[in-house]
Amino acid sequence: NPIEGREKWLNQIAQKGYRLKSVSAASTFYKFEKSDKSYTYAVQYIGYMSNQERLEYQDFLKESDTFIVLSKDEIVNYHQRVKRC
Repeated sequence: NPIEGREKWLNQIAQKGYRLKSVSAASTFYKFEKSDKSYTYAVQYIGYMSNQERLEYQDFLKESDTFIVLSKDEIVNYHQRVKRC
C-alpha cells in the first residue's frame, strides 16, 4: 500500500528529528528541516472528494491544530504536533 508506506517513511524521518516542510507538486520531492519538536504524520487520499469537500476538510484540519501539506496528486500529507505532558 503506497499510502501506508509513505506514512511509515515520514514517521521514521520525524523520529530522527526532522519535520516535513514541503512536497513537490508531483509528490516526488520532499523537503525536511531539523526540528526540536515531535511530529506524527498521516497520509490520506482525498481524490474522491469534490473541491468544496476538500476545502471544508482542510478547514477542519486547520481548526484541530493539524498542519496540512497538499500535493497535486490529490494525496494529503498532514502532520500534527504531538502534545507533550
